[in-house]
Amino acid sequence: FLEMMREMEAPSRFPRAADSAYAFMCIVYLLTVFSACALKGDAVAAFLPDGMGEGASKTLVGVCIAFHTIVAYVVTGQPLYRNVLAYFCPSIVDSEDPAARWPWLLINLSFLGFSCFTASSIPFFGDVQELIGSLCGAPIVFGWPAFFYLKAHYLKHQNLSALTRAQPISLFVCLTFICVFTPLFTILGTMSSASTIAETYVRSGT
Repeated sequence: FLEMMREMEAPSRFPRAADSAYAFMCIVYLLTVFSACALKGDAVAAFLPDGMGEGASKTLVGVCIAFHTIVAYVVTGQPLYRNVLAYFCPSIVDSEDPAARWPWLLINLSFLGFSCFTASSIPFFGDVQELIGSLCGAPIVFGWPAFFYLKAHYLKHQNLSALTRAQPISLFVCLTFICVFTPLFTILGTMSSASTIAETYVRSGT
């Protein structure tokens, strides 16, 4: 979310915004999980919309998912696109000239086309995507944020002893994320994804 913080008028308010957003998301996710399990039990579809009947509700859910995908694609891709633009056209990276929008559009469409081509070319791409998520998800969610926090504290104070004395809980949480959650979820997720790919390969006979 650093790219979002960079675009904010008051970046100092980002922690408050992030806390509010995560609290809201946790509530929504918990309600979704509890509702799905209460209604379907262990028959809940892996992709929740697949368990819905045809109709206006499912269409609305599809539209919301499409909107979410577009927003996620634009937000997460922005740092990469900016670096590509800075490499080829450094003079217009932060330009507000309307003409500078065309290189941005070209880069966005190029990556979007490449992504669609890749997704369409790789057999059982969903399983491969799950494997990539297993390998990268835990480090991104647990490992890197904790590491960056410790690194920033070290660069500011040149040691971690101050953090140990002032914020022992923060240090404990960071070390737990790095040493326990990251390897645990990476290994378990990768094993599950690899097993799914093997089963899909056997069923497909290719």
